[in-house]
Amino acid sequence: MLALQQVKAQLQSLLQPLTASNQVSMKSEPLTLTIQLNDSVLFSSGQATLIPQAQALLKSVADSLVKLPASFNIVIQGYTDDQPISTLQFPSNWSLSAERAATVVQLFVDQFVDGARLSAQGFGEYAPIASNGSPEGRAQNRRVAIVIHAPDPQ
Repeated sequence: MLALQQVKAQLQSLLQPLTASNQVSMKSEPLTLTIQLNDSVLFSSGQATLIPQAQALLKSVADSLVKLPASFNIVIQGYTDDQPISTLQFPSNWSLSAERAATVVQLFVDQFVDGARLSAQGFGEYAPIASNGSPEGRAQNRRVAIVIHAPDPQ
């Protein structure tokens, strides 16, 4: 999957400063590339509006995604920690996580990534990658993942 490897190389270069500070991680599998961004890189606490630096960062990511062949799919996944949220805008962690994913999808569409290739998923607090028993663990669980799926060559 040459196209996936090329995008991975571009994104590694672009995201290197954030990777070095453990705010972004990348995981590569044969047909999938996952970019995981801490929510602090993208959003203020309890919000789904991108902070200005996040807009610039994601626009650069979108520039790489636009170059992928049309057969690639991109899933944006939102996650929260287990601390309950209950505001007028976000009555639950589900709604916050889904809205954050949708916000990233909308920015990508605005940057000419084909909407037919994009989808948004909200997982709320139900897919933690660390213990919610500490502030550090909760911070790791608050994240957005960009999952790029290459078509199966079979």
